[in-house]
Amino acid sequence: MRIALGLALALLGPLAGRAAAHPTIAPGDVAIVAAYADSSHGPVGFAFVPLVDFHPVEVVAFTDRGWRADGRFRAGEGFAYWDVERSVTAGTVFERSLSLDAGGDSIVAFVGALDPDGAPTDSLLFGLRLGGAWDADATSDETSALPPALAGLEVALAGTDCAYTGPTEGTRSALRGLIADPARWTCSDTARPAAPTAFTVFGDLGDGCGTDADCGPGVPCAWGVCCESECGRDEVGHCARCYAETGECGPASEFQSCRLSAGPCDVLDKCDGVSLECPADARREAGYACRAAVDACDAPETCDGVAAECPIDAAVDCDDGDRCTADACDAIEGCAHAPIAGCCAGGCDDAGASPVDAGAVSMDGGVVGEDAGERTDAGREGAAPGGCGVGGRGAGSRGAWWWGAVGLVLWARARARARASRACRPAR
Repeated sequence: MRIALGLALALLGPLAGRAAAHPTIAPGDVAIVAAYADSSHGPVGFAFVPLVDFHPVEVVAFTDRGWRADGRFRAGEGFAYWDVERSVTAGTVFERSLSLDAGGDSIVAFVGALDPDGAPTDSLLFGLRLGGAWDADATSDETSALPPALAGLEVALAGTDCAYTGPTEGTRSALRGLIADPARWTCSDTARPAAPTAFTVFGDLGDGCGTDADCGPGVPCAWGVCCESECGRDEVGHCARCYAETGECGPASEFQSCRLSAGPCDVLDKCDGVSLECPADARREAGYACRAAVDACDAPETCDGVAAECPIDAAVDCDDGDRCTADACDAIEGCAHAPIAGCCAGGCDDAGASPVDAGAVSMDGGVVGEDAGERTDAGREGAAPGGCGVGGRGAGSRGAWWWGAVGLVLWARARARARASRACRPAR
């Protein structure tokens, strides 16, 4: 079928706009795997396979217009299109009709449009030549030069009904090379060879991946790309990273974290951009506030420079060490120490009586010996103002002999108490 240049440009107008939105389509992303020019064996056309995933609104054009030596397609001849209406997985084989000359012809796949002079505005993807080698120039419908951009991404075949025979499994780059090898094709003048039905395409090193299955046998998927090694993918606390495009394992950037914080006093450790190992685990400096006080009865906590966790949350200690004050804490005012009425500030015993200093007790109830001058009066006058004291004055009328016996008992008890604590002096 012949199409005039104006009509061809009109048809390619929408193609240019849609292809421009997907500039990632690159040479070799589509390969032609069969071509049939002899109409006596069936419909004339070709088969092709995408070697990468394609998505809606992407469009690929195929033309049998020969390539001229001056870098343009010659005028006339036909076009076929692959308008991607749904997501397509790499390896799916498609067929299209195209009027090919039985004496020899060419097919070139491309994206984008052709300008009025026939020059492509975007990438050429793959080329196929039937009926012999590529020509020096396109001087007729049956001749075509090889576009320089397609060197290594094309195949020239002697027959006019030809199909690729395999292998049909491999990486994208490996399959490109295999399909471009004429020895991997078969051509026949008597029976049309069948085109491959499907391909299994694995990612090359550096290609994006989700699992090892995307990368093929023996090639791991690490850090989202097909990688030369596992590159520490299942480990923690390291700084290895596999790089896209090359698939090589190397040091991660200095912005990548390699060890999470284990607590408020631990820091997030990051790589240094040079080593494959994570730096030594670091802690926050001693004194770093890891928990603030919530009120006047709560104490703030700080890191000690060693532990990863913040110290246990404590309340303010309001104990002033004085048994004669009631200690309490108010969330606003803080610690308060209220005096306990009737309590001896020096440490009275449970009965309110004061232990007596070591020394003898006089026959009339007074204390002699250590601090005798002070304690004699206390013994005679009864309880002191603070509630600490011993005896009463009335006891002196019972006689010296009785007081002597009592004195011995009191003296023994006083000596025992003195060993435990010093005497409590009455509050004044």
